[in-house]
Amino acid sequence: MKPGDIWLKKVAAYYDSKKKDLNWRLAADGIIHHHNGLIFDKTSFLRKMKTAGTAAGEALIHRSETELSGFGFKFLDCPRKRARLLDAGCGRGGSSLLLAERYPLLRITGVTLSAYQAAAARAAARARGLDARIEFRRASMLSLPVPENIFDRAWACESTEHLPSLPAFFGEMARVCVPGARLVVIAGVRNPGHPG
Repeated sequence: MKPGDIWLKKVAAYYDSKKKDLNWRLAADGIIHHHNGLIFDKTSFLRKMKTAGTAAGEALIHRSETELSGFGFKFLDCPRKRARLLDAGCGRGGSSLLLAERYPLLRITGVTLSAYQAAAARAAARARGLDARIEFRRASMLSLPVPENIFDRAWACESTEHLPSLPAFFGEMARVCVPGARLVVIAGVRNPGHPG
């Protein structure tokens, strides 16, 4: 077993153990995110959080998470015709559900290392009547069980941080995406020159 495989097993075990956590609690609308929110004005956001009660504060956090997804979706430039999208590191399916609701002709394959997350995402899609257009699998985004050149778009929202090899990820995206496909990666990065 390679060191990267051991790491991926640890990531899977971590997410298999996260069930009724903060992400779950924030999802009153059934959309469970596993990423941060989009906050343009940190001071204003923190002021609102300070004065909000628990429920209002949690709703504010969840709204900012959903706004991050919506912001990223603009860069996907999803076609209004039939297309296939890969949600690489789909978690419990939050982004996939939002995309399927926004783009009715989009067929989505979401992959996660976690058996629990894949099952939870399938249940969420079924509950929203989207299960005919979204497939969730337990798989590694570094070695997807799909043929070459099948995805028109690929999305990875705060999931690449868990990978042992970014070159392997980009190689796999090149393999499974059609030539000219669009890949959107949202990832946390550290900027030592930035004060916040």
